[in-house]
Amino acid sequence: MDSMILAFLLLVSIINLTVIIVTLFRIRNIYRQFQEFITPVDDKQGSPLFQLTDAISQVFSRTLIAQAKTIFMAKESGIVRGQNRVDQDIADDMLSQANPLIAGILSQFPQLKKTLTRNPALIDYAVSKLAGKLPVVSDHTTGDLSTSNNHKSEQVKFDL
Repeated sequence: MDSMILAFLLLVSIINLTVIIVTLFRIRNIYRQFQEFITPVDDKQGSPLFQLTDAISQVFSRTLIAQAKTIFMAKESGIVRGQNRVDQDIADDMLSQANPLIAGILSQFPQLKKTLTRNPALIDYAVSKLAGKLPVVSDHTTGDLSTSNNHKSEQVKFDL
């Protein structure tokens, strides 16, 4: 019986020793793999750890740059839209001040008003074009046909 207990203890000790040796080899392999992971492959390439962290940082930096660019572009766009609105308001006021009659007439020409609002330098040109092409109206007191600006008795066609 004593020999059986001793044989059993010897077997358990051998199994424990085998488990310890296998564990040590696994730890050694893990250590070697870790060393390979942090050691540069060659002078031109960094270690796999460096390559991994570089790839991750590039992804995050691209994302951050894209977000910053979006925020910046939105602010710039808002500023430009505001400036365009101010320019259009100034052009509307200039159009009204240039000739209140023309401003009233332009309410009948929304596309022309829109063009002149965007480019106020064309106001004089538009006024001269409209002054030469006002429709013929009849004077109820005399029965004569005349234009509202130069009293000629001819009818003018509009170029569309």
